[in-house]
Amino acid sequence: MVLLASSYDQSKFLKAQDLTAERKFRIKSVTEELIGAGDDKEKKLVVRFTNDERGLVLNRTNNRIIRGAFGDAVEGWPGKVIAVYPTMVEFRGRMTPGLRGAHSAAEAGW
Repeated sequence: MVLLASSYDQSKFLKAQDLTAERKFRIKSVTEELIGAGDDKEKKLVVRFTNDERGLVLNRTNNRIIRGAFGDAVEGWPGKVIAVYPTMVEFRGRMTPGLRGAHSAAEAGW
């Protein structure tokens, strides 16, 4: 087996650069995790999926979108399907690439 330095440069969370188009994910679990570095650490919800190792850190907007679709109790979210897509979002007063989640009504075949 070849040891690749790039193997140690992979994020455990989805980023805008990881998706070029909308992709559907089935929710496996939702956890509360400390996200950030140093004094900027804060508790965030992280959604994990059955079809990807990386999680989606829920910012306020994505939290509201998913909560609106599936309810406030995260215990009911596993098994639900969401569509995640890259888009431009406002972050600290600037437009930057980001991810948005949307409830997926078309779950056929999942």
